[in-house]
Amino acid sequence: MIKAIIFDLDNTLLDFISMKREASAAAAVEMVRAGLKMNEEEAGKKLFAAYWKFGIDSNTAFTQFLLENTGKVDRHVLVRGISAYRSAKMELLKPYENARITLKLLKKKGITLGIVTDAPREKAIERLQMAGLQGIFDFLVAFDDTKQAKPGELPFKRAIELAGCKPNDMMMVGDSMPRDIVGAQKAGMLAVYAKYGEDKELKWQKAEGVKPDYEISDISELLKLIG
Repeated sequence: MIKAIIFDLDNTLLDFISMKREASAAAAVEMVRAGLKMNEEEAGKKLFAAYWKFGIDSNTAFTQFLLENTGKVDRHVLVRGISAYRSAKMELLKPYENARITLKLLKKKGITLGIVTDAPREKAIERLQMAGLQGIFDFLVAFDDTKQAKPGELPFKRAIELAGCKPNDMMMVGDSMPRDIVGAQKAGMLAVYAKYGEDKELKWQKAEGVKPDYEISDISELLKLIG
């Protein structure tokens, strides 16, 4: 019997990569207007790529992008880009369709809900607030809490402790085969692959030979899985 469901955050609850890509494009437009000597489309793609090179939660992606492509950091261009990015992020960061209602229905069934994410705690909380999902989850395990990324043992061990139930009574839902699925199965949980969060550009979502216990194309399918 499933008593707790643990979710990854980005690309499982939130359409994070779509936001990141579109916000990078919006930032590029404003940086070009501010004097950046680049094609808008090319600048957007290279800024988006900078996040994969320097870290998806990097605070230096814009600076590194400008250094690599112009050899300097024009403060006017930098500030204009960051401002546009943040504005776009506020507008674009949303939960997947059916996420909010599904979470509420799971709560009504008495299911404990948690999050295990590799994002820093402060940024994870910010994203939940921006997406209107604050107050729904019983606990959050962020990178800060264990200093270990998934599929490491510590984040899952901490989630088990906070959920207060046995691993075989828990389910992990995530979009990354090597991080979420492998980590959950090693911890003794049922692992559900969030296929709807797939992105063809994200290599870290894939892993040869890994088989989830379940695969869902919409988050609402969890309601059928738990009965």
